[in-house]
Amino acid sequence: MSDFTLVEPAGWTLSLQSIYSAYVGYFQIHGIPWWDRSWGHLFSSFGDFLSFSWPVITLTDATTGQAHIVTRPGSLNAFLKMVKTRRTLPIPPNILHITPFSGASRHMRHINDWTAYKKLHATLPASELAAIRTRIRAGDPTVIIPLWTARDKTYLTLSFSWSERNEKSCLEWGYAAVRCSVLDSQGQWPPVPDVNYRFPGTSQWDCAHLDYNRKGHYITAEYADQVINRINPTFPWSYAFGDSQVIAKSNISQVVEAVVSSLASPNSDTTANGLVLVIHGSADVIPRLQQMGIKLPHNMHIIDTASFERTLFASGKRGVMEGRQPGSLMTLDGLIMTLAPGLASIPRNTGNESFLGLFALQMLLEPEGVRMPTVNVKNVTAGMRHSMVMNSKNGTGMSPTDLVWARKVGVQIAWETARRFGHFKQEVEEVKWVCVDAVNSSLDYFFRIMDNSEFGLRTCYDYMDSLYIATQIVFLIAYLWWKELSHFCTGYYGKLAENTVKTALFINAPFAC
Repeated sequence: MSDFTLVEPAGWTLSLQSIYSAYVGYFQIHGIPWWDRSWGHLFSSFGDFLSFSWPVITLTDATTGQAHIVTRPGSLNAFLKMVKTRRTLPIPPNILHITPFSGASRHMRHINDWTAYKKLHATLPASELAAIRTRIRAGDPTVIIPLWTARDKTYLTLSFSWSERNEKSCLEWGYAAVRCSVLDSQGQWPPVPDVNYRFPGTSQWDCAHLDYNRKGHYITAEYADQVINRINPTFPWSYAFGDSQVIAKSNISQVVEAVVSSLASPNSDTTANGLVLVIHGSADVIPRLQQMGIKLPHNMHIIDTASFERTLFASGKRGVMEGRQPGSLMTLDGLIMTLAPGLASIPRNTGNESFLGLFALQMLLEPEGVRMPTVNVKNVTAGMRHSMVMNSKNGTGMSPTDLVWARKVGVQIAWETARRFGHFKQEVEEVKWVCVDAVNSSLDYFFRIMDNSEFGLRTCYDYMDSLYIATQIVFLIAYLWWKELSHFCTGYYGKLAENTVKTALFINAPFAC
């Protein structure tokens, strides 16, 4: 079996062992005394049958997912010509035909004894595993759905935010995990995203649900409020599903490695890992982790929720989405909008992305009975205010999506100001509703354009026009804060109003001409 040649799998369709099995059955049915024939020694055992020196390759069947050792029909014809009889042996109809799963080239080997066959057969489980991993990565529902319904895997999402100036600098990262085997063993299914996370009890039911909430969000201490991305800014202090932690950049790899190793099972060439990594359209997660020195199990399945959702949409299981182009991928924000619109407005950071990525997978697989996660509004609003202030100090602009959030934070700050300065409550409330009315009346077109952009309908003109509208609205809010409230807003709130005006002026600068 040392000699091999690289060949294309097309035309290699016959399972080698099924050929021998089919002829043994054929002789039995037709009463042929093969043991008395001159060629009978070739069928005395499967090992004797292999003495013909069959050219073979290993293939995985696209229908069943099982791996086989296969040969070509031409090799079978050559074998029949070698068997000298008065009449040529027919080809039995029950020979197993294989449909190749992949068109990649294969190594052809010649097998002439049982030892060589046994050695090659030992590689089949690894071939099956590789094919299953490929199908899962491509978003094949026929493999992903049984994987979830087995309830014996642990699903992990990881999200990282990298500096736009230095791709090796990790600004923040987050993760979320659910251990399905633990929940199922306790009779608690489906998983509940955040039951008893903040105030866990001591009952068995509470402890089981804690395993869903293996989640966390870490902000790099060296870059916190110092390095802010301009193209794709995030709000690291607005973790909506827990409390963020600050970590030194030298400890990031160590903590990520600990999270992965605490959930993964040992490596194996023949069986899948107990840990399944969940990503959303980001193919650079694995290389990034490798650059950080983090070792991932090579037998780990990887589910891309973007590819999985696209496959479901193509098969009609996601319903009709007007305007969506066939084969298009949805962003995580767009996917959450279709699954749980109430969570779509949560600001971007790695902690929120990882949690929502895992939540989106569960909603695609088993939406029945899923409880909506609880959003920590206090963390979100406080983090948004903090990010707006730091952005204005650092001269960093906002994206259109972030501007919508700026409006929401403005309303929240107005209410907080009213509570602090009770005798000015009526005036503050009037200013608040002026802002709300202006936003609601002017941003309808902006929202429509942003929604359509999910399906590739945005034009350059529409984008600039909607961005201009959004920035003007934020400027209006900031101006009203400063003009109407600054005469009694002192300290933090007064400074916040001033910084917001500066931010609004900065983001309007491109349109000043």
